[in-house]
Amino acid sequence: MRRADGPHGAAALEKETVIKVIASMTIDESIKLLFSQNDIDLINFINVFFDKHYAPDAKVVHENIEFPSKAAQDDFADEKGFRTVLADFVVRIDGDIYHFEFQSAYDGTIVLRVFCYGMHKAYNDARLSRNLEELHFVFPQPLVIQLAASSKSRDELKAVIHISGCSDFLEFKVPVLNVWKYTVDQLVEKRWYHLLPYSLIQYNTQSLRASDEKKMNFREDSRRVFGYIRELYDKGQITPGLAYDLLSVASYFCTFISGKYLPDDDKEVRNSMESAMERYLEITRGRERAIQAAMQKVQELEAAMQEAHETVQEARETVQEARATAQEARETAQEARETAFAAEQRGGLRCALNLLRRGMPPEEAADITGLDGHAFTEELKLAGTGTLDEVAEVYKGFNGSVAAL
Repeated sequence: MRRADGPHGAAALEKETVIKVIASMTIDESIKLLFSQNDIDLINFINVFFDKHYAPDAKVVHENIEFPSKAAQDDFADEKGFRTVLADFVVRIDGDIYHFEFQSAYDGTIVLRVFCYGMHKAYNDARLSRNLEELHFVFPQPLVIQLAASSKSRDELKAVIHISGCSDFLEFKVPVLNVWKYTVDQLVEKRWYHLLPYSLIQYNTQSLRASDEKKMNFREDSRRVFGYIRELYDKGQITPGLAYDLLSVASYFCTFISGKYLPDDDKEVRNSMESAMERYLEITRGRERAIQAAMQKVQELEAAMQEAHETVQEARETVQEARATAQEARETAQEARETAFAAEQRGGLRCALNLLRRGMPPEEAADITGLDGHAFTEELKLAGTGTLDEVAEVYKGFNGSVAAL
């Protein structure tokens, strides 16, 4: 790869890298990618095609349908000759199931495969039912998206389900969306934005090399596809992710078809490609910037949450400390009350002792000093000539705290 000098050279080198990446995509891989990337765009498509009204934030669950099938001489078969068969696209929206099959070429047996996929899905879901007395076999809503033109293709496929011995029968119908029947403008009008790049598949034919009219139509449709994608993205009608992938697929088809059937000096197609790639890279950088901004926001939120957690922890510790301080204060107050009471009792006893020694009757001494001495009259009389400690010993039955006097 050549050296890129300066910013313009770097951009050119980046374009070459992107073209090489998208050129490796297959048609099946590309359309599965488009329908799988963003749930909002998928809901819009289903709402439009099936005339539904799912909310943009409806619950979307991507599922699988797979089962073993006998496949003789198949490189993917196991030692017993079986291989796992997978449906192209299965999604459940608010409980409703949809099954899409994408066809780049006509297949007359597609209705058999769609029915087989639906039958396995209905059977497997019924096995999980809790109401075994009345099982319901619910088939997904099928849709075949036919990309390439075919004279055999129809707008609806049908099969008849008949139970032997019963007169009733059930029609199994599969709608077919023939992309090649719609112009670029019609796809935009119907809001089938996922299918815009596939309108170019019809030009993948040898007749393009010999027909000036088809060359002109290919150039014009290529220009319109790229123009619509840019316009839809600028107006916010498709997400950046879908715009990114649509430009990828459209660039792939233009690169493949023009390289195969058109001369190298086809400047008009090349200019459309260059313009699309500029937008492609712009969207890529925009997505990277958006991701970086989102990551920065997440980091800021995590830091704020950590700070809030630490603040809450500090508050809890402060509350715990305050509770401990309050408990200490209560204990100190209790000690102060007991000390004051003891001092009061000691002073009263001292006063009572002095009054007794002066000859005052114990009842009057107790009344004057506020001591409840009526129950201890005789004891106080006996202790009237004793010491303060002796009187306190006699009186400690009134209050245990007096024993500390």
